[in-house]
This record gives sequence, structure tokens and C-alpha cells, in this order.
Amino acid sequence: MILKPDKLIKDLKYLSCFVLILFSMNSFGQVPNAKYLIGIWQNSPEMAAGWSDNYQFFDNGTFQFNYNQMDCEKRIVYLKGDWTLDKDIVVLSIKEELIIDGGKLVESIGSCGSDSTLEGGKKKTIKLIKPQIKKIKIMVSKKQYSSEMAVVLEHIRLGLTDFYKLKDDPHDYE
Repeated sequence: MILKPDKLIKDLKYLSCFVLILFSMNSFGQVPNAKYLIGIWQNSPEMAAGWSDNYQFFDNGTFQFNYNQMDCEKRIVYLKGDWTLDKDIVVLSIKEELIIDGGKLVESIGSCGSDSTLEGGKKKTIKLIKPQIKKIKIMVSKKQYSSEMAVVLEHIRLGLTDFYKLKDDPHDYE
């Protein structure tokens, strides 16, 4: 079989274009440093009536994962512990959780995003005897998120979920 230079060049051009398109479709891939993660990262780029699921990463190596404030039927309010970054893996050591013990579910009214509201329960902090270790692959988006209001947000993927940096100071959680 004899290769014709014109056909070979044409085939290489198609292959190059295909590879370029393939790489540009994957907007994730960078690995962050630990300082980059400090702040509040929410699984939605927009702020609603309350916070959605979010991580607070503190510079002292602790974290808090807060469950959606608009889910009024949740029993777990937050998880706390320590975090480290090992290349492209965030290692969470969960040491404490705040739960709502007891109570009953009633029909939601107001700004709840759930059908029911848990009423009459008591908040209870549980210290775990043995920390739960959770390892999550992290990738930084090569493109920052930009909203209609021209707000530009850092964008990462933790596991299969996208998170957006809404606050640089992790203490700004309300």
C-alpha cells in the first residue's frame, strides 16, 4: 500500500481537530493547592433563600459540610472534622455531626424547598468515636463560572458534584 502525502496530511488535520475538540470539551483537570480551597464552596452558583449544600474549608485544616438550609425535613445539619489535600484527593476526617433528634414531619409552609418540615426536634451534637474517612477526587475547572450578573466564581468538581466559591472567608457562613 502506498501512502499519498495529500491524503496523509488531510487525515492528520482531521485527527488533530478531533483531538483538540476532545481536549477542549473537558474543562476540568487542574489540581489545586490547599490555600486555593479556603472559603465556602456551594453546589450551586446562585444564592437562594438560604445556603444549598456547601463546604467551609478553613486554613487551620478543619472543615464543615453544611446540608441545604432549605431542606426543612433533614435530620443531619452539618458534618465537621479535618481535611487535607493529597494531590487530587481531598481527604475528609469526619469527627462530629449535628443532628436533629426526635420531632415530627408536618406540611411545609414558607421558604422550605421540601414538602415537609421537621418540628419539635432537638439539635444534638454527636462526637464520633472513630472518625469517618472520606476521600473525594477534586478537579479545578479551567473556566470560571460567570453569571448573568457578571459575578465570576471559581469552579471545582468534588467527586461528581460541581461546587462554586461563593465566599473567600469560610467564617462568612450565616
